[in-house]
Amino acid sequence: MRIFLHIGTHKTGTKSVQWFLKDQADALAREGFLVPETGALSAIAGHHGLAWDIVTEPFPQTDTETSGKVLEDFLAELAVSDAHTAVVSSEDFHPLVD
Repeated sequence: MRIFLHIGTHKTGTKSVQWFLKDQADALAREGFLVPETGALSAIAGHHGLAWDIVTEPFPQTDTETSGKVLEDFLAELAVSDAHTAVVSSEDFHPLVD
């Protein structure tokens, strides 16, 4: 499975992309795209929980006791999906490219 990681910095319209992905998740699924539920903080939010689990700095909300759990659950969600591509979005992935 391919994974598209959408990394938008804050105030660049990222939330609009996230809203679209969540709103159109069923239509995207029919075309073979998975918009994972794991790591999303609400029905319309991006995958910030996943970002916080992967990118530990500078996010103080990272819980060391559950560190890795969101990533583990995310990978499990991917493993049972028959989609060819997953699409993940969060502004909080930006430290990966900074």
